[in-house]
Amino acid sequence: MKTKIVEKLIVLFGIFGFVFLSSAQQTDLKTFISKAQALENAGEFQKAVDILKEAVRIYPKESNVHLELGLAWGRLGEKSSKTGDMMTAMTAMNESFREFEKSTQLDSENFNAHFYFGVYGVNVPAFFGKLDQGVEHLEKALSIAKKQPKKPAPDQLASVYRFLAQGYKMQGRYDEARKALQEVINLLHESEIGNVARKELKNLVKPKERPIPHNRKDRVANPKILSLQKKLEKSPEDFGLLMELGKAYLDAKNWVKAQSVFRQAVYLDSTNLEAHLLLLEALRQDAMRGYDERIYKDQNVRTNLAFDVVRELEKCLELDPTNTNLKIGYALVCIQMPFFVQKIDRGLAILESMVKDKNLPDSVKTRILYNLGYGYRKKGNAFWMKLVKNYPHSKEVQLVYDEFGLRNYGEKVSQIKGEKVVVTFHLGFQDELEPQTAVWVEDSHGKFVKTLYVSGFSGFVKEKQVNLPIWANSSQFETDGTTGASIDWGKHTYVWDLTDRQGKRVKDGVYKVIVEASWWPSMQYGRISAEIHIGKSPDEVTVEKKLLIPLLHVQYIR
Repeated sequence: MKTKIVEKLIVLFGIFGFVFLSSAQQTDLKTFISKAQALENAGEFQKAVDILKEAVRIYPKESNVHLELGLAWGRLGEKSSKTGDMMTAMTAMNESFREFEKSTQLDSENFNAHFYFGVYGVNVPAFFGKLDQGVEHLEKALSIAKKQPKKPAPDQLASVYRFLAQGYKMQGRYDEARKALQEVINLLHESEIGNVARKELKNLVKPKERPIPHNRKDRVANPKILSLQKKLEKSPEDFGLLMELGKAYLDAKNWVKAQSVFRQAVYLDSTNLEAHLLLLEALRQDAMRGYDERIYKDQNVRTNLAFDVVRELEKCLELDPTNTNLKIGYALVCIQMPFFVQKIDRGLAILESMVKDKNLPDSVKTRILYNLGYGYRKKGNAFWMKLVKNYPHSKEVQLVYDEFGLRNYGEKVSQIKGEKVVVTFHLGFQDELEPQTAVWVEDSHGKFVKTLYVSGFSGFVKEKQVNLPIWANSSQFETDGTTGASIDWGKHTYVWDLTDRQGKRVKDGVYKVIVEASWWPSMQYGRISAEIHIGKSPDEVTVEKKLLIPLLHVQYIR
């Protein structure tokens, strides 16, 4: 989240006037609001939210109370983001948008509600999916300001135009962005803001439009793709050609390029269900691939992909609302997506409604019942995660870890032939997302030997976002192709073939096997290690600890 810009909102709040309340409510609501603002000034954002939630309960039809609550949620989200509490940050920002929306529903001419929805909408990360709505609300705020009987202050209009320019640019609407920046300059031509707008206008360059890229691999391996690309260079808005090319990329399992093509198709015809379904399929296949090299350049690529899948499912349902398979698919995705998507309640509600349908076959009902159980268990785990994070030394935390007790660990692996070291360990905690985990070997002097496994995100993102600091320092991100899908709670086994990262057999001696894991968003961290003797005789060691990584079993087999 762009903290500096959002912090400026508090300063801007004074530009747009005061909250006007009916005379019957004014005193009580002023008390609520003044108490909440005092708490916010003291940094007690959650308490401010709680007070304003009570005000909303008493005055549910008052637009400006919802506005105040939306602002309080937004500031709580900002604070939580700074402290790394992303679960609270995501929840708070979504609640903020809900309250702004409610405020505009109660009073469609509430300038402040439209303005703040717009400002947050164009400033939060793309995966919130609020950009388009943010621009629409800013346009509405501008319309309201221009209709006021009293001519609006230049600062007021310039602020709206400035954020509109930002939103237009992000949408690729460069001509409109230029016009908005010019309005800022006209209104505040001699101010610092006017000077900034001049620089932004000067640097606002629309990227050159290019035909869909093709490479040598396309030419050599797929002449059909090359032929369609050449045709599209002459007719870039030919919907039929775009659909053919997208399907060709799907056949070639080039999910990223298929997405690019189908996005152009749905832009040309937003009501075409087939195009949206094919875009959804390309997104789904891309999501199933797991982490890859793209995460190094853009750490949000998987997050954005999750939101894209949800949005496309919602669009498909909008176009085909009676499609049972789409409804079930959407509900399952809502439940299975990470916490930041904030759709689990929606998914559960859909399944609760569908399971009552007597016409559904048993095979569908059993699937629905399983996923209802999965979803409610996931919601229950969220309470345990709050307990572990906020009260780590309480006796109840031990009860949580007891529930994630060991499952069938440490048995001998006699079926493995030849000289090996078998590493078995247990992850004893489950968070909203699978933990980042690394397993590696060092020699007796602490020198790195080889990575046996590292979670895909950490393996590909490398120094851009270090979640496993000990492994990172020891290995210098040397993975030797051992990155894999993230593992979760339970027993895991990996085998070391006694070679180093160059593939050479190591010398006999003492070696240390280390397991490191980091959970998010609860921010829990664990590490465990064991020494094993490699030589003439078999060896075996078990290290038991409590809580996060409760057991490590290492067995040298000759």
